[in-house]
Amino acid sequence: IDLYWIYVNGHGGFAQNSGASIFDSPFLYPLQHAYFHTFGARIGGTLNVACGLDYNVEGALQTGTTHGPGIEVDTDGYAVEAELGLTFSKSSKFRIFARGLYASGPDFDDQAGLDSAGYLILYPNRHSNGGFRARYGLADLMPMTNVFSLQAGLHFDPACNWTLGATGIWSETAEDFFQGIDSSYGYELDLWAEYRYSERIAIGVGHQRHPTRRR
Repeated sequence: IDLYWIYVNGHGGFAQNSGASIFDSPFLYPLQHAYFHTFGARIGGTLNVACGLDYNVEGALQTGTTHGPGIEVDTDGYAVEAELGLTFSKSSKFRIFARGLYASGPDFDDQAGLDSAGYLILYPNRHSNGGFRARYGLADLMPMTNVFSLQAGLHFDPACNWTLGATGIWSETAEDFFQGIDSSYGYELDLWAEYRYSERIAIGVGHQRHPTRRR
């Protein structure tokens, strides 16, 4: 069980970060400066089912403001992620999993325009040598804000330091920006392999297919 509080005193402007986007333009804060709190909790563990039924649920609330020249917008965002996985073999670590993510988007007032910035991302680690296994797709097409996504996949270790896997992910906007614009970000199908050369070096290859993508 984890409980956390993160305060961001952000003078980042249009800081690039991990593919997250609003209006298909990657940036960290929607205006020039952001000052906000994130309060979160996570619970996870493994149950004695097959070779391990693992679960992880995390939620976070944000409050604060973002600022631009003559503009001040509330943050008021939240995000929830849940994952469930089942391991069938201790030797090959063959595991199937399903994951869902919801991160709130900006709120637009019909008269005043942008009323709330929604959930602001906190530098997610999508690819890692620590077990994430191509988290949220190989191409990083999906943003980490204003999104609802579902994902399922499998992975196994055919040999020491090797992992092979297949993943499918679908996502759409949590809040529509404009009427008449498709809310779907699309879907992505991945086949991938990872070789862990050392604790600090991992080599990965993959093939992705994403036939639908909002532009």
